[in-house]
Amino acid sequence: MKTMLIALSLCLAGAAFAKGPKAPKGPKQGKPTQAAACPSAAQVNTKAENDRGCKGSFIPASMAAEWAPATEAAFLAQNRTSQAAANAKAGKSYPAPTRSSWVPGAGKGGIRCPKYYKFKGSRRPFNLFRVYGSPGMARKEGGWWTFQDVAWKTPAQADAYRKHYAICKSWNDLKFHVSCKLKPGTVIAAGPGQSVGKQKDAKGKCANVCANVNEKYPTDTAVQVALYNPGEFCTFGP
Repeated sequence: MKTMLIALSLCLAGAAFAKGPKAPKGPKQGKPTQAAACPSAAQVNTKAENDRGCKGSFIPASMAAEWAPATEAAFLAQNRTSQAAANAKAGKSYPAPTRSSWVPGAGKGGIRCPKYYKFKGSRRPFNLFRVYGSPGMARKEGGWWTFQDVAWKTPAQADAYRKHYAICKSWNDLKFHVSCKLKPGTVIAAGPGQSVGKQKDAKGKCANVCANVNEKYPTDTAVQVALYNPGEFCTFGP
């Protein structure tokens, strides 16, 4: 009997040795907090990012003589008048764009620090440029334009354009190009681009203006031009 007990003890000890000692419990690894994974609107940009590229005029130096300073009030008035004209033509009743249309805020694209300019006219043709296409709602007569023409030849150059102008993939596949010969007297809003990315919405839920919640673009110094109802102000070209 004693011999059997000794043998059983040795078997149990061998089994315990084979398993090895239990590892000490470490601190619990909690899930990342929503604040870290999904910032509030106030945390999306730093002050340096908000201020990036906001000093000086946004009109290219070579074009400065063709533009005069304007006001936000003048741009708002133009939006109301042009929207009324566009509605009359289409038999619609869309509201005129408000400031939130071109300055929606950190993480939501648009312009960070807009300034307003009036086109005085020019003896030579003056064009704005736009790239548009499916799968989103981007169309020829959309509201976002640039001073610089597009001349990409590779996918990498197109990706760089998307990054510079913070264009969600779900908005625009950058397939088509159009120019706008601008009518004298037209007022525009212009300024460097705002960031795009996920942040908490009013209900504290993580959201993104892009369809992909993880798609993001930082602020940029590339100047964007807001011109709404361009059919009222442009002669369109290729």
